[in-house]
Amino acid sequence: MMENNHHVDFDVNIAQQSINEQQLINPPTIAVVYHSNYGHTRRVAHSIVSGIVQEGVMAQAIDIDELDWDYLDNANMIVFGSAVYMGSVTAEFKQFMDSTSKRWFERGWEGKWAAAFANSGGLSETVKQTV
Repeated sequence: MMENNHHVDFDVNIAQQSINEQQLINPPTIAVVYHSNYGHTRRVAHSIVSGIVQEGVMAQAIDIDELDWDYLDNANMIVFGSAVYMGSVTAEFKQFMDSTSKRWFERGWEGKWAAAFANSGGLSETVKQTV
């Protein structure tokens, strides 16, 4: 039985080495796309990127006013962020959302991981509903 356990451990090590080599060839990337009128959401987005980079993953914060569609299309994950005004994301962020409709229709981002964050000077329940 011991021999079988060693064989399994060896296979796991080979698989882990293969994953690590693949990450070196094709490192995962994360895009943090956001809109910020007063700088608060921008600071949160850059803090998120800082944390991601500390873990050894490539990440970039992208203001929706300076979109890099190629980076978004090629990222493994997109994190979306906006301030909350009147119970919803900003009007500019809604315009960004609308501009992704072709990608949505063509399933261009299918299989991507996604996350979101929002901030507000108001009630926390509004932020929860927005996200």
